[in-house]
Amino acid sequence: MKDAYTKLRLDTPADGVLRVTISEPARLNAVDATAHRELGEIWRDADRDASVRAIVVRERAPPSPPAATCP
Repeated sequence: MKDAYTKLRLDTPADGVLRVTISEPARLNAVDATAHRELGEIWRDADRDASVRAIVVRERAPPSPPAATCP
């Protein structure tokens, strides 16, 4: 299942938990057509996997600005 997605990163931080991370930090995690399709597909894929009991969706933090640009 993990190799099927280009905009999402999947991992299992605990038994039965699938963590889905939207991973487009350079674009501030904006959801384009591909990410939108993948977000729809992940629910079907997780439903087929008997080991998944919970799903957590989060975003990857965008890169921090250089210290010189902070007020």
